[in-house]
Amino acid sequence: LLNSPRRLNTLLKKEIEADAKEFGDERRSPIRPQEEAKVVNEQDMLPSEPVTIVLSEMGWVRSAKGHEIDPSTMSYRAGDSYHSAVRGMS
Repeated sequence: LLNSPRRLNTLLKKEIEADAKEFGDERRSPIRPQEEAKVVNEQDMLPSEPVTIVLSEMGWVRSAKGHEIDPSTMSYRAGDSYHSAVRGMS
């Protein structure tokens, strides 16, 4: 039985159906057939948003949402300042 995944699945299915028939009711958790799983593209799940990546003189990298950012006015650590920035999409 353990060597045959098909037989094991059949046994599990029969046991679950028997339990549902014996103990199941219409109260809260009916057992229903599951719909077939759908393939989802990861890119469809992640939003693509404009971002600005900023590099400081001391080598710190940070990102800010949007392209309307003026990186030279951002706050930096003591003794550090703006070096360069690039715009992209997340």
